[in-house]
Amino acid sequence: FRMFAESLKLDLDRFTSCLRSGKYKPLVKADFDEGIRLGATGTPAFFINGIFINGARPQPEFEEVIEALLASLE
Repeated sequence: FRMFAESLKLDLDRFTSCLRSGKYKPLVKADFDEGIRLGATGTPAFFINGIFINGARPQPEFEEVIEALLASLE
């Protein structure tokens, strides 16, 4: 993570201190657990208005889901 922080030109002392503190670990764990509960076992994973799309998909597949959702609102 430090390499990513460095490439983003973050304040490395603050970043390292925050990471070591574990301050956000419970939030990250909660998000991870929710993803697993919803079926997202890898990346990328997408949810479009509650519809789960697993893995890398072509743009037309996303458009199809979005268009169907929009049509259901009419």
